[in-house]
Amino acid sequence: MRNRIVTFGVALAAGLLLAVTSSTPAAAEAVALRLNWTVNGGNCTWFLGLDRGYFKDQGLDLTIKEGSGSATGVKLIASGDTTFAYVDYTSTAVAISRGMPIKAVFGVERQGPLGVMTLKEWGVERPQDLVGKKIGTSTRGSGGQLFAAFLRRNDVPPDKVKLVGYGGGERVIAMLEKQVHGFVGFFTTDAVGVIAKGVPLNILKFTEWGMNIMGPGVVVNTETIAKQPQLIRRFITGARRTWAEARTHPEEAVAATIRRFPKENASVLLLQLKLMLGNIDSPHSAGRPIGWMAREDWDEMQRTFVEVKEIRRAIPVEQYYTNEFLPQ
Repeated sequence: MRNRIVTFGVALAAGLLLAVTSSTPAAAEAVALRLNWTVNGGNCTWFLGLDRGYFKDQGLDLTIKEGSGSATGVKLIASGDTTFAYVDYTSTAVAISRGMPIKAVFGVERQGPLGVMTLKEWGVERPQDLVGKKIGTSTRGSGGQLFAAFLRRNDVPPDKVKLVGYGGGERVIAMLEKQVHGFVGFFTTDAVGVIAKGVPLNILKFTEWGMNIMGPGVVVNTETIAKQPQLIRRFITGARRTWAEARTHPEEAVAATIRRFPKENASVLLLQLKLMLGNIDSPHSAGRPIGWMAREDWDEMQRTFVEVKEIRRAIPVEQYYTNEFLPQ
């Protein structure tokens, strides 16, 4: 009799332990997302996902880290120092073409932010109006070469437009002081200060004139794709909910950011975000869920980069991206 009581007691204790264990939620998996730059309107949406619990719902304990440029971000992904990075697909494409083990998995700004901004008084409404004008461009990166390719696509001889090199924000100042007629840059960020001041601008968006250079999206290491596909799916599920919410409630995305970065200018962030959200869909991805990427957009971007010699040799476009983690 005593043995049966002891046996029953052990079984009861084991059952209670199992019940307690099964009712305890599993610890969330810690992952990090590296941004392309410090906080701005183009990347602040991710904080909305934290506030809404969209990543927590997927069992992810997400940490968002500010970045110091997309070139750095792709290197961190390639080296395995971070799991996810939100970086420009220009840097991504060049890195992949040179053998870095990374891949795009969630396209956000599928229509590029590059453009030529000019004071409205100069009457530049089409590429042909740039003939004889002085245009400022960055002394860093491939902005000048891309602008030359943009001109060629629109039958404007590059030598008919004078390029003037500037560092940082000097391009904007030069335009306002009428040292140049305009400048090449990201209209989602570089033009915001001018627009906020009420200065009338004309913007020639590269995408509207035959050249789509995609903006940022999410990149992972190819080893993560091979070994942790479910982790990527869970992250993308949270990302899709986050960006869908931001499209309908951009003010909430800014509010989530200001709670963490109270010194940021909310009105500037909101203007940047609204401009950026206008670039979510390219003509080839319109009607598709956010994150889905079109082969035509990658093909176009590679063709342009081969033309300006940023990519030495074309590779199969499937090496750049995959839609396999999105709902089919």
